[in-house]
Formats: sequence, C-alpha cells, structure tokens
Amino acid sequence: MTSTPTWMKCTVYAPHELLEVIAISLAEESGGGVEEVDGGACVYFKPEDVERIDKYLGELDVPGADEVTWSWERIEGEEWLDIWKKYFHPFSPSARLWITPTWEEVGPPKEGVETIRIDPGRAFGTGGHETTKLVLSLIDDLLVRDPAPSMLDVGCGSGILSIAALLLGVGEVLAMDIDPNAVEVAGENAALNGVDGRLSLYSGDLRGIDGKWPLVVANILYQIIMGLAPTLAEKTAPGGTLIISGLLSIEGEAALEIFGGLGFTLTERRDLGEWCALVLKKEG
Repeated sequence: MTSTPTWMKCTVYAPHELLEVIAISLAEESGGGVEEVDGGACVYFKPEDVERIDKYLGELDVPGADEVTWSWERIEGEEWLDIWKKYFHPFSPSARLWITPTWEEVGPPKEGVETIRIDPGRAFGTGGHETTKLVLSLIDDLLVRDPAPSMLDVGCGSGILSIAALLLGVGEVLAMDIDPNAVEVAGENAALNGVDGRLSLYSGDLRGIDGKWPLVVANILYQIIMGLAPTLAEKTAPGGTLIISGLLSIEGEAALEIFGGLGFTLTERRDLGEWCALVLKKEG
C-alpha cells in the first residue's frame, strides 16, 4: 500500500441551527463527508486548505457567527487509515455496484454485481458522499438504457466514477483533474480494479482537452461547475448526456437554468439529503 499523506481534521462547534449549514458548506469544500461529534462536526482537508477554511469561518456574517469555534488536528499515517476503517465498510450505491475497502473481504450480496475495491489512503472519493452515491446510481441506470462507448470524468478524484463506468460496460474513459495527486490515485485505483488499460488520465484544465463525449460526468463544486458550464457543454457530444452533481438541492434550479441556456434539457433529477444531481440531454 502506498504511504499515506497528512490530512487536517477541522472540528467545528456552533449553535445547532448554524452548525448544519456550516457542515454542509465544509463538506462541499472538502469533497468528503462529515463526522458528527457531540455538539459539533469534523471535516477533513488537505494541509494547503487550512488557510482558506480559516478565512471562510472567520468571515462568517450570519446570526450566531460569534459563537462559532473551530480547531485543527494533524492526522497522518496509520491514524488516518484507522479513521477510515472505522467508517468505511462495504455498501451498494446502485443495483449493479458493490464498493468495498481493500481491507474487507465481504463479497457482493448477489450475483451480477460489479465490485469496486478502493483504498482511501491518499484521497477522498470512496463513494460514501451523497453526491457520489447519486452519480453512481445515475450512471448505473443510464448505461442500462443507453450504453455509452466512452465517457469523460471531470474532476475525477479517486477515479471511482470512471472505474464504475468501465466495469458497467463503457469502452473507454478519460479521467481528468487539476490535482496531479488525484490523477495518480485514480490510476492506482483503476489498476487495483483491472480497468487501467481502458482509462486515460489527464492532469490540467478542462479547456486543454480536445474532443467530445457521448457521456460526461462532473461531480465537483457548484461554483466550479458554473464556471465550466460552457466548456462542459462543448465537451458533450450532440445528443449526448451530461451528469452534474456537487450541487446542494437549493442550487439545482439555478444550474438547470444555466445549462438550459446552453442547449440542455433535464431528463432526470435525484436528491439525497441536502444534495442533488441532474441528468441533462444535449440537443442533437
């Protein structure tokens, strides 16, 4: 197993009605989940995110902001893996997928289910976050109705969406992320699941990629999706499908309005908790 890096655990305490809002915002910023503690919430970040999160929390301008406190704890090596082993267990995000950590030997509950083995030692993206569950279930259902020969995974993280698509029959996938470490992890996880031969990797800006795809997925922050909307539209082939998530439920309508103006129509929306995902069809 590859050595694990340092993560920073941010523990936030706030009045109950404000804590939920802060926790959702921090989870959106981290791309991971939230660990509830007595009267507070914990979210994990990379060390380079600390200054940005301190600024966000310090500049809160809402009722009760003066009662918000937070602290940081450095988490490394075996301690990080112990945290994941406590919370990450095998589960099924959709009808044909079974996700399991590398240290578990529990097989899928029924036949005809593809197993994805993930080692979270170096990156978030185990499928446990609501937005990832939403996109995995949508990919699964979509590929039953409308198989795709290729897919573009924008902001691939651990590569879990790419791996799922390849296991479910997509011929080839291009996975890209602005974070070189994420791209490296995606490649390692693809090899772990035997699909690395059909996965291409790219680290850099989406605008630097040439081509159009019949299926494009982007599970990234709402603000980034909005900024990339014209480019996402350009990379989606005429008649193709774009699946977007990383959106809070209250952000869904605004996203639909933007993409509607770019030639997309909504074919399906799913909500889970405070989050939503949209399936958009591009005009032919």
